[in-house]
Amino acid sequence: MSFDSMGSARVGIAIASGGHEELLLDCLESIEPQIAGRPISVAFDGYTPDDQVVEKVRALGGEPFHFPERRGIAAGWNTGVRYAFGNGASHVCVLNDDTYLPANFVGMWERWLGAHSDIRIACALDR
Repeated sequence: MSFDSMGSARVGIAIASGGHEELLLDCLESIEPQIAGRPISVAFDGYTPDDQVVEKVRALGGEPFHFPERRGIAAGWNTGVRYAFGNGASHVCVLNDDTYLPANFVGMWERWLGAHSDIRIACALDR
């Protein structure tokens, strides 16, 4: 089956950060080659992010959300999920700030999800 004959999927990325900025920068670096044209958000939960980190998010076309008081990882993901769906995503990949994605992960998920249009929730397990 070719990709053209599959349903199309557009994956958005929602990252929740609890203050691990060095890890977050590594995470952003790992997804940078994969996210062109896709909605991405980073929720900064309970801390004021460094300007360098905010600028990196914006340079990737992402939207930073700042929660001065800790609201929890779910609040960050929920904000990012709403942002992604509101900006054209058909599916959302939620990540912690310490996640590193292998090359072409996002494209692989889009192809897989496009071929399985009945799937509403999916997860990748690292074994």
